[in-house]
Amino acid sequence: EIAHRALASEGNDRLVVSLCRQVEGFYRGDLEVPTEDGLGTATKRRSQLQSLFIDCMVAGSLAALRLGRRLAAARFARRAYALQDTREDVMACFVRSLCATGRSAEAEHEYRKFAVRMVDMHRRPPSRMLRKLARELFGIVTYEDDQSSAQVEELGMGPNGESNVGASGNGDAAENKRPAGRGSAEMRPVEKRPVEKSN
Repeated sequence: EIAHRALASEGNDRLVVSLCRQVEGFYRGDLEVPTEDGLGTATKRRSQLQSLFIDCMVAGSLAALRLGRRLAAARFARRAYALQDTREDVMACFVRSLCATGRSAEAEHEYRKFAVRMVDMHRRPPSRMLRKLARELFGIVTYEDDQSSAQVEELGMGPNGESNVGASGNGDAAENKRPAGRGSAEMRPVEKRPVEKSN
């Protein structure tokens, strides 16, 4: 109930932080799932409570940042990240709070690990929103081009997640799908010419 109230109190940062502190104190870890959970009821309930806690910690961290309570913001964000390190909102919150407490190097390191994890899990780099945040916080301008997208293309994917693999099973089709950019000529359709019959 307190967690739901915290999430419903957006706009009242002091109240959100206060409620999130209470939630943080109540949450002692995941529910223990019995060995026999045929219907998955306990597993589902554990997942719901964990997700609610993570949402609450993210909201609390952002509210604490707006209030200038940087240590509380970092603590909330770290609790969320420890439970869920693949959600972009959690990562964004985490790196913001780390930078606010002067740990920019750690924040950048965590972002880079997250970017690689996204490629490994989803065959795509982080979203544009998160890459934009990385540029703002760390001055990373070409990381997604030089690292994440390069790794994605090695998997046969384009920078936005589209497949570069042709019907033949190789990546040759990628050259025709790749948009024109710096250092590359614009692709033009090949003009078809009639085949001359030999006498």
